[in-house]
Amino acid sequence: FSSIGLTESTTFAREYFLKEIVLEKEYNMPLVLYPLGSADLLINATVNSTDSLNYLVDLLERNENLVIQLEAHTDSRGTNSSNKTLSQRRAETCVNFLLDQGIASERLVPLGLGEDKLIITDAQISKLPQDEREAAHQINRRTVFKIVRFDYIPTEE
Repeated sequence: FSSIGLTESTTFAREYFLKEIVLEKEYNMPLVLYPLGSADLLINATVNSTDSLNYLVDLLERNENLVIQLEAHTDSRGTNSSNKTLSQRRAETCVNFLLDQGIASERLVPLGLGEDKLIITDAQISKLPQDEREAAHQINRRTVFKIVRFDYIPTEE
């Protein structure tokens, strides 16, 4: 706003709509998905996981005090131990992408949860038609984020 050219007192008002930050809540974001048994980001005709992570880059650049936890999940195939390791690698893949975009490492916490929090259970998947089962497993191979702190103080560069 500028007061150039005004000859009388004018009051300007601007409304802001704020969302409450809830710690430890899973926030919806565009999908970050992975091929079976891989920590590589899934990029194909229907999903571009880097676009999804760019959503987080934008969020973190606009909210410079947030610290987030990236929680990566697997489907239920494979051993529990190998799925924990794989999911940790997936979380670290996301962190590395964000680091490459200039987000400070102190703001990012990777956590691999393996197959502990399936969205679609094996029992539910087994009832699906054969041609829908892989898509159901893919839904379980995902990464979500939680805000764990909002007290990060950026360092001067």
